[in-house]
Amino acid sequence: GSRNKSGWYLGAGLRVETATTGHGIYLEIQSSINLEGIEFGAAASGLLGLCAVVLAIMPLFGSAYYVELGTYAFISAMLALSLQLLVGCTGLVSLGHAAFYGLAAYAVYFITPADARSILVTLPFAIAIAGVAALFIGALSLRTKGFFFLMVTLAFGQMLFYLFHNTKLGGGAHA
Repeated sequence: GSRNKSGWYLGAGLRVETATTGHGIYLEIQSSINLEGIEFGAAASGLLGLCAVVLAIMPLFGSAYYVELGTYAFISAMLALSLQLLVGCTGLVSLGHAAFYGLAAYAVYFITPADARSILVTLPFAIAIAGVAALFIGALSLRTKGFFFLMVTLAFGQMLFYLFHNTKLGGGAHA
């Protein structure tokens, strides 16, 4: 069929195009920015190393408020980066992405209430639990595409939400 196209240049290498056909409206975002081959010099590497050292010793000298604020910021950044990896690199949109984060958090909760084990023990355990769940759900959901993949991941997220929010297992609202 015929297409009626229109586009806008937004600056910074971004162009948005819309097209209408007899079957609907399509939106396409194009970027002309290419970051491949960019090398960072010794000064940038040194600055990055200095920032890493400052962040590593911040809990020893910083106030509890800023340490907690930084912790939440880095956890959120980690979640955003993992979602970018899933959506940006593979093109798979997942509605159950946060369920793995919640599953790992509950795994830490279940092994630490009595004796408050070290993070060096609980973190690998939480990663293993979330990884096993990801392997299981991935084996099922990656057989689907598009809308069906979206629904499988939504169902997984909702199952875990129900498990931890509405049962005695997670100590949720209806426990």
